Amino acid sequence: MTAARVPYSASLGTTRSIGLLAGAALLVAALSLGRAIFVPLALAAIISFILMRPVVALERRGVPRLIGVAAAVFSLIALAASFGYVLTRQVSDFATRLPHYSASIKSKLSTLRDTRQGAIGRIQDSINRLSVELEKPDGAAKPAAPVTANTGLPPQRVDVVTQPLTDMERLRSILQPFLESVSTVGIVLILVIFALMKREDIRNRFIRLAGQGRVTVTTRTLDEASQRISQFLATQLIVNLAFGVCITVGLLVIGVPFAVLWGVIAAFLRFVPYLGSLLSMLMPAALAFVGSQGWGATMATVSLFFGLDALVGSVIEPVWMGTRTGVSSLALLVSAMFWVWLWGPIGLVLSTPMTVCLAVVGRHVPELEFLAILLGDDPPLRPEIGFYQRLLAADEEEATNIVEQALLKSSLSEVFDLVIGPTLVLAERDRLRGAISDTEHRLVVQMTLEIVRGMHGDEESSTPPRQRRILGAPARSSSDEVGLLMLDELTGENWVVETATSGTLASEILSTIERTTPDVLCIVALPPSGMSQARYICKRVRARFPALTIWVLRAGITLDPAQPHRLIADGASLVFPSFLEAAKQLGTAPPVAPVGH
Repeated sequence: MTAARVPYSASLGTTRSIGLLAGAALLVAALSLGRAIFVPLALAAIISFILMRPVVALERRGVPRLIGVAAAVFSLIALAASFGYVLTRQVSDFATRLPHYSASIKSKLSTLRDTRQGAIGRIQDSINRLSVELEKPDGAAKPAAPVTANTGLPPQRVDVVTQPLTDMERLRSILQPFLESVSTVGIVLILVIFALMKREDIRNRFIRLAGQGRVTVTTRTLDEASQRISQFLATQLIVNLAFGVCITVGLLVIGVPFAVLWGVIAAFLRFVPYLGSLLSMLMPAALAFVGSQGWGATMATVSLFFGLDALVGSVIEPVWMGTRTGVSSLALLVSAMFWVWLWGPIGLVLSTPMTVCLAVVGRHVPELEFLAILLGDDPPLRPEIGFYQRLLAADEEEATNIVEQALLKSSLSEVFDLVIGPTLVLAERDRLRGAISDTEHRLVVQMTLEIVRGMHGDEESSTPPRQRRILGAPARSSSDEVGLLMLDELTGENWVVETATSGTLASEILSTIERTTPDVLCIVALPPSGMSQARYICKRVRARFPALTIWVLRAGITLDPAQPHRLIADGASLVFPSFLEAAKQLGTAPPVAPVGH
């Protein structure tokens, strides 16, 4: 008995997946263990992206690069120092005045205690008493005093006396956190200066590292990453400053002390995604709570922060910044959680720029395309795939919504070419190779037919006196009948379409032409099948009616260049590779003389 052999491609795919997981685990471990190195590098990169635009603007005005970099860095230091000074003074004043709010705090706490005397307080007391009764042991004996094993005497009390810190140890405990912070800031500033001074050299080294054969990919990746991050940070800075100004004005109106302080903190903390606004609200809300009589100021402060954050996050940012990062909101949230877990609070600040870089790399590097799929804001499925998937799931309502959303962005003929036509092609192809059953194929076609019928309703317009007639003939399948219905939707008031069914024989089509004398015969043959039937109908009709205009609509995929030539050689007058081309012809075709008997 022999073991089943695993296909080579499957084993190769499994090995590759294991390799990717192992590489990802090693990368995460390296980022965690090398936090002291990677965090300053990431901070320096982000600050460099912020300062790059003003440095480049100064260079274009003739300012030497060294002076431009120095001006940008010193401006950043001055801004940070000013912010720190103002923040320190405001916090000091706030701490000085905090004891004056003790009376208000006692009043609020007494109010809260009074509210507990109602029904909620009685319920809580009952639950506490019940918990105490349940925890009482049955017949529990009084525990005896512990004795030692050897002497039988009770254990003696031992006092642990700690050695007091020396002056040097106390000084070291004070200076160590300060020196670590100062050294980190110094390293970041040095890296920023070198990154701005040697930005072309750093870019070229990245290109060389990626390989000279991938110059185009590396260049596009670096350009897009720097552009997206720079635009995002600049736009986010403007939005956050406006947010801080609005908070300051609102708190001044409410009467909360230190409104400028809380506005500056709100503008700064809003760089932290999702949690920044909530964190910046805590202190002013607490101050409004303890510094005012009643609850009006507190509720107004909370409403100000939540309302303004909802307005900015739901209206301003999606409209103004929606396409600047290229990253989905869910990806930003998950990424923020990941970087906080990896690097702590500083990871929350760096999460968005790092996620943008990963998404850009995934767009341009095929091996890392999964990053673009997981992190990007592009639709995960192409419209025709999503439409087809919903039809297979018999979800006609969502399938209709997909078509309606596509109609908001594209014309009717483009929707037929990009969504419905390719869906019919996919369904026919899956039916031929046995991926779906005939029943499932009929269901897909029937729901597509109903959706197309419901686009414009069943209203019938009055027939113009010189209306031209099209006889539509499906080449083979029921999908071609849907194609005829879509063609009918594209015709204007100067055309009327009479359709045959998919089971109509070529001889019956000849009889219909002789009886109705149409201006145009349009044969719909959606890929992948129907080519041979369309050629056969063309030959029969052309032999019988040499003057009749014959159109062939074969939309849905890029045609083989030989197919239109074969159809024209068999008698077709025009071959349309798309519904858009057919719509153009319907709008520009000259009047055609009716064919006689």
